[in-house]
Amino acid sequence: MNKLFILILLASLPLVSFAQGYVEFTPDRPNRPVNLNISTQSGAMQVKIWDEPKVKIEYSRGIATTHNQDGNDINFRVNGHESVFVTAYVPENTNLSAKSFQNGSIQIVGVNGNLEVDSYNGAVSAQEISGTAVISAWNGAIDVSFKEVGDGAMAFTAYNGAISIRAPRETQATIEASLLNGEFATGFGENAEEVQEEYRETENGQEKWKVYQLNGGGPEWRIKAFNGSVSVAKW
Repeated sequence: MNKLFILILLASLPLVSFAQGYVEFTPDRPNRPVNLNISTQSGAMQVKIWDEPKVKIEYSRGIATTHNQDGNDINFRVNGHESVFVTAYVPENTNLSAKSFQNGSIQIVGVNGNLEVDSYNGAVSAQEISGTAVISAWNGAIDVSFKEVGDGAMAFTAYNGAISIRAPRETQATIEASLLNGEFATGFGENAEEVQEEYRETENGQEKWKVYQLNGGGPEWRIKAFNGSVSVAKW
């Protein structure tokens, strides 16, 4: 076999790439918020903002995914149970629904919108966000910092982990907190007033709830920790 034939044969073979796979979506209405629904079966994800008027999602090449778009509504799901790391780049104004079912944390940075986040086996970190959040973590801590707080109700639930929330000092909220094994602390000082303590009936017995008002009260924040402490601090 001569050298020329070998070179021609090698040139005809497909190149093997270990780079990440990715998909991109361009919203129909770039001046309106994106609605992104993203989930993984096994693995972690990161969602962060960028300056592009589109959504780009990177993931390990070879992983089976399902995705579709309808206007500004975008759905992305990792189908298999292989461990994967997903990174989503989104416009700042994005309403986000994010779920990780196994062995994966969720990290969100800079998003402005309504957040619904569920992590079944990992921590949740949402930093410098604006808007509202409903976040639950089954086995992991919840750490949230707000750049601006929206007007709607919010909820934070951790089953095995602490909950830490930081918000602007002028934030007005009415906090309902229930802790099974842990303590509640606030850095709002005299601007956080405990106004009520009560026991509420549940299927498993009674739960002790305390109600606090930040800066005179406002939208409801329901915070529930089963095995971990809760802190609400100002910056």
